[in-house]
Amino acid sequence: MSRTTDADLERQPLREEIVRYNALEAQPQVPDKRGCSRKKGFVLMAILAGCILYLLTYIWNNSPSSDAIEHYFEDATNVEVRGISFDGWYSDGGDRLDDPGDGGESDSPDEIKILKMRLRVGVWMDYESTSSSELSQKQARLLSAIGQSVMKTVCFNLKNMTTYNDNSTSSELLGFASVPSRICVDLRDKVVTELDIPVLVQPKIKNLASVILKIWKKKYKEIRIWSDLDVDLSKPLWKNWKLPIGNIKLRRFEWDDLINWEKSYDRLRRSFIRITEPFQVESFEFRDSTDGFDLKVDISCSIAERDDTIELPANCVLPPTVWKINLPDCNAEYSISLEHASFQTSAINMNDFPNEGVFFTSIHGQVRSSLPDQLLYQVCSSDEENVITPINLLLGKIFNGTELVSFEVQAQNAQYINNTVFPIDLINDFLPMVQFPVDANLTVNSDELIEQVSVDGLKLKWVKGKRGEKELAVLGKVIGIVNIPYYTSSGSGAESISIKKIKGYTNLYHEDRHFLTVPINVWKDAKSDMLPSDDRSKNQLQVSFDIANEEVEIVNRLQLTKCLNEILIRGQAQVFVEGTLDLMTETKLGDIVFFGLKGDGKTVVKK
Repeated sequence: MSRTTDADLERQPLREEIVRYNALEAQPQVPDKRGCSRKKGFVLMAILAGCILYLLTYIWNNSPSSDAIEHYFEDATNVEVRGISFDGWYSDGGDRLDDPGDGGESDSPDEIKILKMRLRVGVWMDYESTSSSELSQKQARLLSAIGQSVMKTVCFNLKNMTTYNDNSTSSELLGFASVPSRICVDLRDKVVTELDIPVLVQPKIKNLASVILKIWKKKYKEIRIWSDLDVDLSKPLWKNWKLPIGNIKLRRFEWDDLINWEKSYDRLRRSFIRITEPFQVESFEFRDSTDGFDLKVDISCSIAERDDTIELPANCVLPPTVWKINLPDCNAEYSISLEHASFQTSAINMNDFPNEGVFFTSIHGQVRSSLPDQLLYQVCSSDEENVITPINLLLGKIFNGTELVSFEVQAQNAQYINNTVFPIDLINDFLPMVQFPVDANLTVNSDELIEQVSVDGLKLKWVKGKRGEKELAVLGKVIGIVNIPYYTSSGSGAESISIKKIKGYTNLYHEDRHFLTVPINVWKDAKSDMLPSDDRSKNQLQVSFDIANEEVEIVNRLQLTKCLNEILIRGQAQVFVEGTLDLMTETKLGDIVFFGLKGDGKTVVKK
């Protein structure tokens, strides 16, 4: 070994001293700045963990049930429909049905029709309006704080919504709906989020129709709509980034908790056509057909001002629709169905409806075979002379200018036509449920029905009465000219309307003084003939019947004496005839009785 001298050590380079310690030996502690920082970090983390633990403990101890949370946010949520627009009908495969009017003929009967529409809605939270008794004030404040300060905005992806309505016996499927785009709502208090939501709807029209009619008739208590929802929730972060919150499958979501039906109805109904006054019959015509009559009615109706809540496609058409009519019975209930009659409204372009004002349209009808026996022969009231039936009550309203004619209409089906909002087959599923009463102003002046009454060959003579005393009797032929309003004859010469019996009373006036009344209290056979006319729309019947030795009632003996003296001296006297007659007419539809028709005219009384 070589010896190392001090000089050698001085010449060696400086090097780090490596010190090794035994595991059991104490190591010297040297102060380190990094150790101080680490210690402070541990303290901060402990404090933060404690705060989080406290917050979680607070939330846990104050956390309401999931049902209570759901009800709280349902109460706080307000939804108002601003508008509805329709984009068209599509097949299940996504193909547009360009002609929904032909949907029932050209499309496969199994093809699923999906309606694309858009909803414009306003959504806002009102945490102060909640009235849930399931939450304490602390819990309500906590949920409000989470919504407003933590979440602020939440987004929904409605994957599927299946909707039902509970009737008295079961739950009816109303349809399916989905929203193809994400919906984001601001959760801050009273901040309104305006949404334009595309919606795909596959309706079950038959079941949906009953709900629509209940809303229309304001039977809100009979509406029990609920849905099963499949919703993905997320919170928007930055640009297209989002934080998934989770998937919620809501079972039996009650729409009543979210929608004020009465308020929604009042808003939506202003978008529909609202008739503000009874229908006014502008013209009415019935004409002969082989086994009945054809009718045409031109009507007008006053339309209330509409808003644009519901936006229909351009050139949208209401298809021609066939209707049945039910008439009132003796108790004013619409129990008399005109089984052999049908009426059709013309196609109506919705663009032709005025926003406000008067609208005109036409109705065509056919009445075949006879009218129902209940209408013609049901006894509503009677006395010694007359029997009143439902048709007499109906005619009485027609002849009374102050009363409206009431009846009930019931839709049957629609005819195929282009540019309808809904496919015809879906419309026809809906229409049979449409049934409502109608008031119409249809008036005929009964004073103008009998144009003239006269007595041909009128004679007055004294005869021996039943008790042997002298009585005044009258002889002659009563002739009346009867107008048939609204009737257009076939021009074939065959009479489809005739008068077969008549009764009533006739008053005779001389020098403008009523002196005699000739009562005819029982039905007498009559003869009628259609008078020739160059105008087929102006038709008259001449009706006549004989009076022979009919008893008379002397009203003014002095005036009777003057009349008889004038006849004796001059050979004749002019009198004024005023008749009130009951006519029993015979038509293709059955026998119809008209009561209390008035007419007048002049005649000459001879020796």
